[in-house]
Amino acid sequence: MNITSASGSGGMNLTHDTLASMGGIASLVNMFLGGLFGLGPTVKFLTKISLSYLIKTG
Repeated sequence: MNITSASGSGGMNLTHDTLASMGGIASLVNMFLGGLFGLGPTVKFLTKISLSYLIKTG
């Protein structure tokens, strides 16, 4: 029982860590582009449009 519960929680943590690291990478890219071109808000806006477009078409 304990092993199953530990395994299940480990799986959830792995998924959460993966999503968190993906989000972190996206944030870093966003910050890098924003700092590089000075277009922080524009980059965020374009990113949101791209993501919603991908979600709709996907």
